[in-house]
Amino acid sequence: MFDPIWEELNSRRAAVFLHGAQTRPERPDPHDFLGVPIVEVPHETFKAAASLVVSGRKRRYPNINFVLAHLGGSTPFLAPRVAVLSNYMGSGLTPEDILEDFKTFYYDTALSSHESTLAAMQSFVGSDRLVFGTDFPGRHSSEFRELCVFNVVRSRFEGYG
Repeated sequence: MFDPIWEELNSRRAAVFLHGAQTRPERPDPHDFLGVPIVEVPHETFKAAASLVVSGRKRRYPNINFVLAHLGGSTPFLAPRVAVLSNYMGSGLTPEDILEDFKTFYYDTALSSHESTLAAMQSFVGSDRLVFGTDFPGRHSSEFRELCVFNVVRSRFEGYG
């Protein structure tokens, strides 16, 4: 159904930004301080990325430059699980193919620029797959902007960026 759109995006070498939906879950939040942006959005981004990988679309349309918001949410941490279990679940891709495809996404740093997450991403994809992001205007305090810039710039000089 959407193949003509994917084909056109691929022919244009388009950049496509993926951001998880702000969809309320059926169950209540685990805590008032752990709302949709914290516990749901990261998994929505992962589900979209994983679907592109295991369906073969990421491989079939290699010229589309997908950017995953917030360092891909839970993507970097669940990608190895997808690789191990997808073949068992019927995917025709090997675990190595699956991990390789996850590593071809770009990952933005919005709300994700803590040194531990940047170090993990350096290990997973390297700094050439990280792009700057702020979530502006969603988060617009000057302290937040300064923290994002500080951590991203510092990571370049401390060996994991």
